[in-house]
Amino acid sequence: EFEKTSAKTCAHRTSSGAPSVACAGEMDVQAPAAFLRQKSEQRRLHAEKRLAERRGSIRARTEQEAEENCSAAHKRIPHGKSKYSRSDVLRLKQVFDEYDADGDGYVTIVELREALEKQKWKAQRYEGRPKTLKERQAAAGVGTGD
Repeated sequence: EFEKTSAKTCAHRTSSGAPSVACAGEMDVQAPAAFLRQKSEQRRLHAEKRLAERRGSIRARTEQEAEENCSAAHKRIPHGKSKYSRSDVLRLKQVFDEYDADGDGYVTIVELREALEKQKWKAQRYEGRPKTLKERQAAAGVGTGD
């Protein structure tokens, strides 16, 4: 295609049909420019193709992960079979409800910060005498079992 471009751009020919010496400079400027435009277009198309392949790969991987997460979420633990005790679950629910100030089912950064500051304040408060073990356990909600 390099020669086709040069033949189209040069009107001055020798008797053998080759470009004349006067047109050699013109051929060198115009033909490489067309060649560079073609190469640039090929690179652009190749880059677009690679980008489309990457996006397709990411989309497929994301769909597969979503499908795996969905199927894992639908697996049920048989009733009464949990790796956590009922009292642990209830305690975690109680703590979550304390942290979730507006009751929307989510703990925001602001709610978490306020709850932690409140706990810090409670932990630093000193009533003048050390608490007994039973008082500390009662405050923490832990039974001694007596």
